[in-house]
Amino acid sequence: MIEDHVLGRPSTRFRKYQVFTVLLLWTIYLSRSHPHGPQPIRRLSTYLSRRLTIWRAFIVFSLTLYASRNFARVVGLESPEPLANLYKRSYFRATWVTTALDAGFWTAMHMRPKWVKDLASVVFTLYYLVCAEQADEMVHRVRGGLHIYA
Repeated sequence: MIEDHVLGRPSTRFRKYQVFTVLLLWTIYLSRSHPHGPQPIRRLSTYLSRRLTIWRAFIVFSLTLYASRNFARVVGLESPEPLANLYKRSYFRATWVTTALDAGFWTAMHMRPKWVKDLASVVFTLYYLVCAEQADEMVHRVRGGLHIYA
């Protein structure tokens, strides 16, 4: 997650608190917000629903998916970061930025024309700076598929 990379050192306890905070904030939002969601989708939601609105069903589904993906963090089953104590904070920050740059480039690599590829590469890099885990997945996927022919 982004705070691991900004702070420069992964923390499993902080990740657990972040999951709880996200779940708590969205639950509070659901209990206090308009039952049919924000203004642009209220008419559609009112038309399509009787008991559970489309908006609330979407939020409940998203929360359930988020909680299930982070179950290991919440319960404490996540493995500790193996390199957390071997490197300095600046190393983690540098790898965060370079991973985001790589993932942004590789995501936009197949786009044409060149100016669209360059612009999309910058946009994707900014996205991957925020979503560091997706950047790691992207980089591992691309590097796993590279073949060197001699």
